[in-house]
Amino acid sequence: MLSALQEYGVRCLLQLARQPGGEPLTAREIAEAEGLSTPYVEKILSQVRERGLIHSMRGVHGGFLLAKPAEHISLREVFAVFGGPLYSEQFCGRFTGLREACVHTGNCGIRPVWSFLTRELDRIMARTSLKDLLHDEGVVAQQMVARWEVVTATRSA
Repeated sequence: MLSALQEYGVRCLLQLARQPGGEPLTAREIAEAEGLSTPYVEKILSQVRERGLIHSMRGVHGGFLLAKPAEHISLREVFAVFGGPLYSEQFCGRFTGLREACVHTGNCGIRPVWSFLTRELDRIMARTSLKDLLHDEGVVAQQMVARWEVVTATRSA
């Protein structure tokens, strides 16, 4: 499930990607544009900066800007900042119920579904850049269908 932090993280980065000429934006400007609190946006931007996706500039004309062009920042990179993939091998160890190990550790029909969905989602997110998300919703929807077709064609070839 998509977390609020992942959603807001993408939205904050899209604000930076929209800036003409890579002009910096302050946390306050991003917060106002997205309807979020400035402290929350500062927390998000701090995490993104630590991972090297943005830079900060001090001074009167300071703020935040993307560390590289929007077409070179994938959704996979952004999601890695805020928690990573939908499913990982550690997932089963966290949901063991009352036992030390999950009762389905030896034979699980659910695990392959989560693994498959995570792989497919990861492939699409790796091929989707922030720049791709700057278009109108209809255009982005068409791009997603096209990416899915490429991913499935590549897999079956």
